[in-house]
Amino acid sequence: MKLASLGALKADQFEHKVELAKGGEQVVPLTLKAASTGAAQLTVNVAGGKDSLRDLKRFDVGPAAVEDEVKVSAWGGGALEVPAPQEATLARVELVLQPSIVDAALSNVRELLTYPYGCLEQLVSTTVPNVAVYQVLQKAGALAKLDTDTQALLAEARSRSVQGTARILDMSVKGGGFTWFGGYETPSLPQTLIALDGLAYAAEAGLVDRADPRLVESARWLEAQEGLPPEYDATRAYVLARLEGSKQAARVRALVQGAEGGDLYPLALAVLAAEKAGVIKEPALQTQINALVARSAQGYATLAALTPGQPLEQSEAFFRFPLRRVGMTAIAAHAASFGTLDITRARRRILELLSEPDLSTFDRSTTLLHSLWLLERDAKAMQGMKAPEVKGVKTPVKFAPRGLGLVAVLAPGTRTVDVGGFDGVATLRATTRTPLSAVQPKAEGMSIQRAYYVLREGGQVRLGAGDTVSQGEEVYVELTLDARGDNRVRSAYYVVEDAVPAGFVPLQEDKAFRGPPHSLPLVPEALKRRVLNPERATFFFEEPAWWSDSPRTVGYVLRAQFAGTFSAPPAHIEDMYAASIHGRTAADSLKVVPSKKHLGDL
Repeated sequence: MKLASLGALKADQFEHKVELAKGGEQVVPLTLKAASTGAAQLTVNVAGGKDSLRDLKRFDVGPAAVEDEVKVSAWGGGALEVPAPQEATLARVELVLQPSIVDAALSNVRELLTYPYGCLEQLVSTTVPNVAVYQVLQKAGALAKLDTDTQALLAEARSRSVQGTARILDMSVKGGGFTWFGGYETPSLPQTLIALDGLAYAAEAGLVDRADPRLVESARWLEAQEGLPPEYDATRAYVLARLEGSKQAARVRALVQGAEGGDLYPLALAVLAAEKAGVIKEPALQTQINALVARSAQGYATLAALTPGQPLEQSEAFFRFPLRRVGMTAIAAHAASFGTLDITRARRRILELLSEPDLSTFDRSTTLLHSLWLLERDAKAMQGMKAPEVKGVKTPVKFAPRGLGLVAVLAPGTRTVDVGGFDGVATLRATTRTPLSAVQPKAEGMSIQRAYYVLREGGQVRLGAGDTVSQGEEVYVELTLDARGDNRVRSAYYVVEDAVPAGFVPLQEDKAFRGPPHSLPLVPEALKRRVLNPERATFFFEEPAWWSDSPRTVGYVLRAQFAGTFSAPPAHIEDMYAASIHGRTAADSLKVVPSKKHLGDL
């Protein structure tokens, strides 16, 4: 058997003699050394048997670092500095100029083309806005005016939306309603509101029939829900009005007539529901509508004045319904647009909101959908922009068109630029790489700690620095999660991810470890979904109530498969709908020593 390593691997050749009995097999250990990052390949040639065999494996060698996407934005340009620690290197740096809502929408379409977790909310948030943006630009006759790459982007988004809509519908349950993930039988009210709102846009685009039994059945299930808080009741009226129009006129009239006081969100949705149900101009409702529009304008002004990081007090209903400050601001602006809203100032604020870092998919999606009225205005007045002067860079900046805006790739390592004035948002974004040895734990509203225990006959033995495990041994990965109980921005939904170190494989079948002698907490009550694959372990949680200050514990079991020393990148925890709330561990290193058993017996 001959092997050769090439590419990013240290160039080398190996030769090994293997003797096998009929029907036998053997594991042959092989040490590979990476000389650099990038594409690598390993060729295998086996001779001496009945037939010669050949195989070629291709894979990528990544950096021994943690990669993060960071950005900083400012209206009108000016001095920008990438928010990255000095020990981090900047691998890819981009300067993006967005003069209109069209550019902000297209930029967000790019970021919403993927849905990393596949839950219902992310399917809706990464499918529906793309469909809606395409429809508005097509209606305004703006598609042909866009650059070739952007036209291709929108075509891809439109194509993917067909599959995305089908996947959303697959999460409906018999009897009506939708669930957070597929495979569950009990419908969720918040998730059903999100699903039907999104599917109403899909129906407008011709991607689903409004008479589809899954939509009709879920609409009737939604109507039958009783005792809803004002936030859910208003959302229900708006969603059903979007889906069924004037058929929901009576419900919407009652909502408008009863929405004299209370929080901003139900008041703003009452205006939008009235428009969709066709009752917004009814003489009998004009006094109430005008008052609600005025209240929406006042609320918008208050929200627009808030800056990232400023707390926004929200009712308990939003613990499960993932709307936050940015999306709420867009909804208030949408309702206020039926009055005397300053369009120029509103456009600027929406552009700034869509450029904020750490936006959840739902806030991003909600902001886009409730800014389509602005998008249509900008699309009809489409015109390109002249590139402003950019200072603070070593080489001249070469811009390329993207939508109505401009984009430039800067030299790796660029940390600061000074952009000349223009009407729009300038964003400096970069991919940062922090060496694993320099990665520090973080606790921004949530914290996570990781510990490793080797499982032996005498019990669990915690692994300390320098400790080793043998090939074939099982290792329990314990993840301790904590959050501040009084954090009212947090949602019920959060995700934990932990990278599986090379040399280990996660055990899918682990019921034996849940009972004596180890009794490991592998499936706590709040855990709704667990995904284990060779690269990572991912856990999705839905808390039944507000967290207290007590920690949670979850874990999984690995088997040491190959000898060597392996890096374990940090484990992460993040609120799925308040991305500013997150935490991570430091990196670890695990050493596996050869077993005394024959490799084929492991």
